[in-house]
Amino acid sequence: MSSLQPNLWAAEYVTFPAATIFLILRLASRRITRIHLWWDDYFAILCYVTAVAWAVMLPIWMRHGFGLHAEDVQGMTIEEANYTTKKYLFIIEHLYAFTLFFAKISILSFYWRMFRVANIQIAISILLTCSILWIIVRIQKLQLPILQKIAIIFLFLFGILVCVAGLAIVTVSTHFNNKSHDMTYQLAPVIIWASVEVNLVTISTCLPIIRPACLYMMTCTDPTTTFDSGSSAYRRNYPRSQTKHSIHLSKIPNAESSSTRVLTQLVIIQGRTI
Repeated sequence: MSSLQPNLWAAEYVTFPAATIFLILRLASRRITRIHLWWDDYFAILCYVTAVAWAVMLPIWMRHGFGLHAEDVQGMTIEEANYTTKKYLFIIEHLYAFTLFFAKISILSFYWRMFRVANIQIAISILLTCSILWIIVRIQKLQLPILQKIAIIFLFLFGILVCVAGLAIVTVSTHFNNKSHDMTYQLAPVIIWASVEVNLVTISTCLPIIRPACLYMMTCTDPTTTFDSGSSAYRRNYPRSQTKHSIHLSKIPNAESSSTRVLTQLVIIQGRTI
């Protein structure tokens, strides 16, 4: 009896624990750096909530024969198995859409807050789908060592993995026949890749934020202390340019509680994302 249920289990429960860990690291980083939660954090949490709903829904769906050939589903006729699959598909496709929506809004909110002084808010508002390109341009203008620029770009381009999963969904969807009498089996490859994508987008919302928690776990030191001690050394090695393209920290609010000030300092002075 052919079954894709092991693939479904692997796709979901390899990536979902990773998404959980990254969200915990995100929240821990906020606590360590004493930065209050903002819209990017709230939408990341909502993204994870929908991912949890997906993780709960998928095994329930599989208990009703999803991943098996319709003729192999016990206790149901082929028609009943296909009808049940369509009902679960209706529910889970809404979870999929909301997960991607929350992830995109979280990332865009993060860009909005971090690059508040970089004159790209209009670009973020109008060109939502092109926002990542604007971020890369701004990273190129940062006065950082090349390795640190590469590290920042790598974090932002983690979204490529999400795009790969999305392309895989499109590819396998072209082979799906919505009039098939074996939907319980033929739809499974689409849901496998959708499960991967749902959890990867959750990870992508947390990646730029988790550095303080990772630094704390690896060195058992307060990242804010490390930041203060490294600031003067960086300024000696990489003095700020006086060109009009530079990002001036003087435009940032001086209040210690200003999350924009802390975020921009962490990127510009240390050359690493939070």
